[in-house]
Amino acid sequence: MIIVDRRMALLPLAPERDDVDPVALAVHGTGLLTALSSLFEAHFERGWRLLPSETDPGTGRTDGGELDAVDRQIVSLLYVGLTDAAIARQLGMGHRTVQRRLQSLMVEVGAATRFQLGWRAARSGWLDGADAQNLPNRSEHSAV
Repeated sequence: MIIVDRRMALLPLAPERDDVDPVALAVHGTGLLTALSSLFEAHFERGWRLLPSETDPGTGRTDGGELDAVDRQIVSLLYVGLTDAAIARQLGMGHRTVQRRLQSLMVEVGAATRFQLGWRAARSGWLDGADAQNLPNRSEHSAV
């Protein structure tokens, strides 16, 4: 659904069907548009902010200084696309150790996925500084 300036909404019809051309219903200044806008606002208010703030208890650590050196290296290598096994080899530690440390970081910052952990790392400044500048090019290492 797309709402434009609370004056119009576009609702996709049968978006899961591949055998039909994309079709959308245009809704203009009606009670339905008001209801759709209210539904959006209600869900938006319950959503999470994408920008962590110092006062948001769900953001976990917010400055890069609190991350220990090994975790900073692990997150930096994850950022450039290395697999857990490649990170373990690079740092000379066990594969399971890397997985446990990543899982611990994910729990601490409330990340459900590795992507969310990467987002938190970037927003928290964990990738800034000398560690991030000495990383291999992201295109050289890709996770498979």
